[in-house]
Amino acid sequence: MVLTGNGLGDKLKVFVVKLFTSQQTKYLQPVLTPLLSAVLFGGSFILLTLVTIFLFILSGAQNSVSVRYDNQCTFGDNACQISVTLDEDMKKPVYLHYEVKGMYQNHKRYYSSISDSQLNGDDPSMSSLKSDCYPLTPTCTKLSATCPPCGLVATSEYNDTISIEDPSSTAVLIKTDGIAWSTDVNSRITENYKPNDANRERGIAWLRTSGLMGHTRKTYGYVDADMPAGTYKFEISNTYPVAAFKGEKHLTLSTVSTVGIFGIGLPILFLFSALLCGMAALAILGMIGTRIGVQKWRETKKE
Repeated sequence: MVLTGNGLGDKLKVFVVKLFTSQQTKYLQPVLTPLLSAVLFGGSFILLTLVTIFLFILSGAQNSVSVRYDNQCTFGDNACQISVTLDEDMKKPVYLHYEVKGMYQNHKRYYSSISDSQLNGDDPSMSSLKSDCYPLTPTCTKLSATCPPCGLVATSEYNDTISIEDPSSTAVLIKTDGIAWSTDVNSRITENYKPNDANRERGIAWLRTSGLMGHTRKTYGYVDADMPAGTYKFEISNTYPVAAFKGEKHLTLSTVSTVGIFGIGLPILFLFSALLCGMAALAILGMIGTRIGVQKWRETKKE
């Protein structure tokens, strides 16, 4: 039999229709019985518990020290000195973080008071800036060395300065390259934002608002050298006000573990997931045991 052009087209149409309207391949559709569900939840509990233990071991290899300094420095003191003692050596890179407790960068009124178009290098209208940067009133439109960004986020930037001296009174170099997101540095924020400023990436990191409730933690910089144990002197310009909202200011020196800088959150997440799976497995097994017990009781009653 020879198929004509129209006959071949009809055959192809029928094949395509069957391909999309009927199941052509074998498949497995398991029935989740109570016992199978309990086994799956129990297996997940065991697996997540092992992962949790592994992550806790990795996070334990991290070395960090934190100190509050706003209660040790007078506000407005440009040369406040505090001492921080390292009990153990810290391997490079050692990250320096500042933390402002009591500050909610995730508050809607706060994080929405910013103009992304202005930060991107555009020249938005004054009316759009007034809407984006509310409740503050912008004074200029296009970013430049003399035109800072508008809004609550940009104008409330952390401005304390920090320097470190090692136990031998030698200045410790604090680097800032790479502390901000590369997408922010290369795409989101225009080059006109703090041009030729060593603190540019610190400012960009501040503009990426924190999602943590009650405290704002940012990277101030990092030390690309080992820091041996000993007492280090920090000289701080304490000019960032926190008394109005009863806030606190902290500094943290921390090494990097396999699970990140602040790696305790990931093990806790896995631990919580493991507990949920374990409770689900026990609940299902309890239901199975109750059902079996009821059936046996009914059979005994009939006899």
